[in-house]
Amino acid sequence: MEELGEPEELSSEFLSTPKAKSLKHLKNQILAIFSADLCSFCIGAGLGWAAPSLPQLGESELGLSTADVSVIGSALNIGGAIGALSGGLLIDYVGRKKTFLFITPLFLFGFLCVALGVNFYMLVMGRILIGLASGLTTISAPVFAGEIADPKYRGLLATMFSFMLVCGILTMYILGAFFQWRTVTFACLLFPISGFIATIIFVPESPVYLARQNDLKKAKKNYFFLRGHLFGFEDIAKDQDSNIPSRIKLRYFFNKRVFKPVSICLALMFFQQACGVNGIFYNLKIIFDISGGNIPSSLQVIIVGLVQLSTTIISSIIIDHIGRKTLLIISGIAMGASTTCLGVYFHYSIHSPERIHNLYWLPLASLIVFSAFFYVGFGPVTWTVLGEILPLEVKGATSAIVTSFGWFLAFLVTMTYGIIVETFNQSIIFLIYGSFSFLGALYVLICIPETTGKTLSEIQKLFS
Repeated sequence: MEELGEPEELSSEFLSTPKAKSLKHLKNQILAIFSADLCSFCIGAGLGWAAPSLPQLGESELGLSTADVSVIGSALNIGGAIGALSGGLLIDYVGRKKTFLFITPLFLFGFLCVALGVNFYMLVMGRILIGLASGLTTISAPVFAGEIADPKYRGLLATMFSFMLVCGILTMYILGAFFQWRTVTFACLLFPISGFIATIIFVPESPVYLARQNDLKKAKKNYFFLRGHLFGFEDIAKDQDSNIPSRIKLRYFFNKRVFKPVSICLALMFFQQACGVNGIFYNLKIIFDISGGNIPSSLQVIIVGLVQLSTTIISSIIIDHIGRKTLLIISGIAMGASTTCLGVYFHYSIHSPERIHNLYWLPLASLIVFSAFFYVGFGPVTWTVLGEILPLEVKGATSAIVTSFGWFLAFLVTMTYGIIVETFNQSIIFLIYGSFSFLGALYVLICIPETTGKTLSEIQKLFS
């Protein structure tokens, strides 16, 4: 990290106004968050690996059953739930930067275990390790971005988490279309190595964490390095001095300023997963295989991945202009409409196939719409809101609870997809996903406050 003079040596007028910021200091924020979010790219690689690789595993020489393949795919989510729970403790006790330096070797060993896997147990162990690292990342990366980003750019910079995740997914879709699963997994080893190196060079420790450790001198220095001014630093220092219990007791979580934002984040995480995103994306190639059409399923998967990437970029641009709440509402309605259309399509494909003989384009179109609006709203914005509204003094613990809950739901959605399809049919599962998407939009309309453009201290006051 670039060495700076002590902020106290500069004039108080320069330090007290945000107008003193320069592009140089915005660049420091971008580099820090981008480097940390290389771990998010690894999450995307772990998630995106499933769509092209699981069908190949089912036909491989390893002799895996359909149930084995399903467990291998969903094992990542179990690891994610465990990693998220431990991540809350880790980021509060060792700091954000050291957490990232711990995560990247976990990803490396996980991908290596899968790449060298010769049986069911090695593959499951590798996926669990990738999940552990993913769970830790989903705790640490949004919190880190929310703490170091300037309020004016916080929405843009926070969505880099989802952007990098989608880049990882798309990379796996493309590689999976041309190479076998083992070759693709070996290629994944490059990603955590890059993340480890970038973290060492470009990631400073969070000023919020340093202030909580009473290292105000270094906290001030890092704050100035990232912002180019000290406007707002007093709020961070003041928040750390404010009645923070040395040991968090259960009753503390029922305090209104803690319980309400945690409840909101749990609800957002529920609807993010209940819309069926993991059930759909884990089985994307299979869905296209059974839906008909003239476009190869592997190409349709890549098209969906490109849409995910494009809309994530759009989301990062508009999130601070349109607002979190509006994007979530639009996202829920559009996802509900698209999965409902897909449910109706599969209903007629079973009962009246002659009525849809000219509609083979509909599954691809519906999943393009679903993907686009998930990555405009509930995908990235949920993580942005999580990084913003959770109480600073217990952010590690509350982030762990919320994120672990999300990973557990992802496991349930992934495992129940096949069960529901086998017990009922494809139509029912998509109608269920559509219903939850509409309910999510309604919940946001009624219960979620707008946080766009507010400082972390102003957001905390909404729940005081």
